[in-house]
Amino acid sequence: MQGELYKMPILGGAAQQIIKDIDSPVAISPDKKKIAFVRRYPNEKETVLILADADGKNERKLAVRPFGEGFQNAAFSPDGKFISSSVFAKSAEKPMEIIVVNTTSGEQQSLTPRNWTWIGQTAWLKDGSGIAFVAFSKETPNLTDEVWFVSFPGGQARFLENSINGVFGISLTDDGNSLVTVKSNKITSFAVSPLDDPAKATMLLTKNGDESLMTLGADWTADNKILYSAINNGNADIWMINADGTQSKQLTSDVGADISPRIAPDGKSIYFLSNRTGLLSIWRMNTDGTNPQQLTENQDVYSLAPAPDGKALFTPPAPKAFIFKSSGKFPRTVITRPN
Repeated sequence: MQGELYKMPILGGAAQQIIKDIDSPVAISPDKKKIAFVRRYPNEKETVLILADADGKNERKLAVRPFGEGFQNAAFSPDGKFISSSVFAKSAEKPMEIIVVNTTSGEQQSLTPRNWTWIGQTAWLKDGSGIAFVAFSKETPNLTDEVWFVSFPGGQARFLENSINGVFGISLTDDGNSLVTVKSNKITSFAVSPLDDPAKATMLLTKNGDESLMTLGADWTADNKILYSAINNGNADIWMINADGTQSKQLTSDVGADISPRIAPDGKSIYFLSNRTGLLSIWRMNTDGTNPQQLTENQDVYSLAPAPDGKALFTPPAPKAFIFKSSGKFPRTVITRPN
C-alpha cells in the first residue's frame, strides 16, 4: 500500500492528487513553494528525504539514509534553509536522534548528543533558535513521553514537560510563545478475585496518573502479599501490599523508574527492572527493599521471568541496532543468575 498526497480547497471541492508513494506527513516551506516528505525504497533498502515543488513536480532526493537509520518526518526551519527530522541511530545506547538537513547541499548534521529511545514530531521556533519535539527517554522517572527543547545550532537540550502522548505530535503558535500537545491521564485500578469466580473482585486501590508507556507490573509472594509498581509524585517505585489491601509499604525510592517486580522462587529476594543507571537493567534486592544489586549491563531489558528452579532469568533483549517504541517479538535469551 502506497500513501498519496491530495490538495483540496478549505471550503470543499474536488481533491487534486499531488504525489504518489509517500511515507510521512508533508512539511511545507515558509514561502509555500516547496514541500518535503519521506519515501522508502525497499529494493535499495534506503529511506529518502524528498524535496519537491508545492504542486508535486521537480522531485529531488535531498538526503538518503539506510533503512535501519531512516528519516521519520520532516519540518522546515523558518528561513527554509534546513529541515529537521527524527531518525534511528546505529547504537542501542542512542536509539534515536534529531538530524538537521541543509536544503541546498543535503548535508546531514546530528543536532544534539543526548539520547532518546523514541523521538516523534519536531517543530521549529519562529526565530529559528531551536526545535521543540516530543520524545521518550529511558532515563525518565515514570517512563512517559516528554516535551523537550533543543537549541540550534548549539544543540543544548532542555526538558519542558512529561506525561504527554507523543504520538499525537506537537505544534507551536506563530509567535512561538506557546505550544500544544496531548497529555495523558490514565485512571488505573488494582483488584484481586478468586479464580473460580472472577466477578467477585476486591478493589485494592485506584490511582490517577499511571501514564507509563510500559507495564508497571505486579506479582504474588508465597505469604499472600502482592508486589507492584506504581507512580507516585511522578516517580515509578515498587511497593508491597497485603492481599486484603492493608499495610501498603514502599520498597524502593530511587529517582529512576523501578518496574516489573518478580519474587524469586525461594521467596528471599525480588527481581525488578530499573533505569537508575541509564539503561533499563535487571536488579535484585531483599524483600524489604534493602541491598539493591544490578545484574545486567550494556543492553536494555524490557521484561523478566525467573526460572522455577531459581537458577536463571528469561528475558527478551532489545534489538542491537535500534529500539522501536511499538511492541514486537524479539529473540529470547537466558541470563544466568550470578552466585
